[in-house]
Amino acid sequence: MMLLYQRAEAVESKEVHDWIRENRTLKNNAEPVFLFGGNQQKVNSETGEILKEKQTQLTQITHAPIVPYFEKTETQGKEETKKIETSPKEVFAILEKIANRTIVFEEREKSILEEHTIRVKSNQGEEQTLADLIICLLEKEKRSVDDIIRFENESIASIVMIVFGFNPVPLNLSLLTQLRSMNNGKVKLQQLFTDLIVRSDTFLQKIAAHMYEKETESVRPTLEEEIRRARELQSRAIDNVATDKANKKEERSEEDYNLADTLEKLKGNSESSEDDKTD
Repeated sequence: MMLLYQRAEAVESKEVHDWIRENRTLKNNAEPVFLFGGNQQKVNSETGEILKEKQTQLTQITHAPIVPYFEKTETQGKEETKKIETSPKEVFAILEKIANRTIVFEEREKSILEEHTIRVKSNQGEEQTLADLIICLLEKEKRSVDDIIRFENESIASIVMIVFGFNPVPLNLSLLTQLRSMNNGKVKLQQLFTDLIVRSDTFLQKIAAHMYEKETESVRPTLEEEIRRARELQSRAIDNVATDKANKKEERSEEDYNLADTLEKLKGNSESSEDDKTD
């Protein structure tokens, strides 16, 4: 009601920090609309626990803060590029290049990674097959020797699936609670999240490299190619010269034959003429 009263034509209104997350900034003459803001919960930076605060109450009514919101037209920034839609088959072809191993589909309980082969469980959906293949490729980098590394690999696979618009991999989030309760749990969680960010970014870069790769066109032939072509041209030239000589030799033999034949005919004609005169 407050938004309709202040700006009825508003379509998308957000707080300043929300626009900043989307790489947008406010224009110089931006005019806000004032709406009720949510109650922000304070978190203990050391333990991660939510701190409960006493709320200001008057006559048993909770008061929410009034905060400025801004319409998208009041902001400026680069629009997000349209996501490239990639089919499961295209993603599988890219992953196959990255794997550089034989991929075999078998009736088995679980997909596994072997030294030279990736054995994928058959009779699955396309997305589940992709998820299994991604996890196997991540196993090449870091074997799941314990539940934490297994969770890490499955989390990265989930991130990759979401990037391509597929359903994420189901995760056992109870592991995070167990990890937090351990000694130095906060440090271990921080290390886990750091590894997730770094490894997922590296894996996505590998996919991008194969996704946008172009066949290199050789601007200049190599030395070996130049030598081979020169030899081919030389061989063709020798063959052509030999053919020309053979053709000329045949022409000359035909000319010699024709000349001798003509002389023989002339000689015969002259002798026959002399015999006629004698008679």
